[in-house]
Amino acid sequence: MAKDARGRVVTICVMYYAQIMPQTTGMGGPSHREITYLGSEFFGFPIWQDGTIQIGSRQIRCSLAYNLMSDELLVKLQNSETIQKVTPEAFTIGSNRFVWDGTKGKGNRYYLVLNDGPTRLLKTFKCQLKAAVTNNGYTNSKEEEFDGHYEIQEQYYIKKGSAAPESVYLTRKSVLAALGDQAEKVLHELPRRKLTEEQVIQALSHYNSPAQ
Repeated sequence: MAKDARGRVVTICVMYYAQIMPQTTGMGGPSHREITYLGSEFFGFPIWQDGTIQIGSRQIRCSLAYNLMSDELLVKLQNSETIQKVTPEAFTIGSNRFVWDGTKGKGNRYYLVLNDGPTRLLKTFKCQLKAAVTNNGYTNSKEEEFDGHYEIQEQYYIKKGSAAPESVYLTRKSVLAALGDQAEKVLHELPRRKLTEEQVIQALSHYNSPAQ
């Protein structure tokens, strides 16, 4: 993974023809070619970033790589190049804190926490690799120079206390429905147009405040 001259994150893979077409080995043609995808399956850039993992009451500093496609966390402890796959209770990458939540029973295990308090806005990421689409020999994709791109979809949740995270859209109706009986506390905090993360976080700050 690197950045190109325009500052875009790209992933470069090497495809060896002998691996997919053994019959071509030794025929004098090229033995491999590079395949370039726009984006990455990892959270942030570069792949390895400083952070911490939480195991019980311990916070352990390390280098982390969070794979959004597999929802797996790779770790290198300080002064070590050994890569380990771990499933801590929580981890941080920079200022981003992720927590594990098993109450949902399926889907992503790790949620990015967007605010503090008993009722929180969470976010997950789903990553897919999309091959470039061609038509009559020409690439339809606006990213013509790439063999494909990583598509990242974001999903939001509201988690109330120890309840399972509830999937929401960033709309007034969806957020109010997730908040339930006390939704009137934030009724006037949420505009009717499509919401931003910041607007929902501000509303939840008001929601989490003790009653005046």
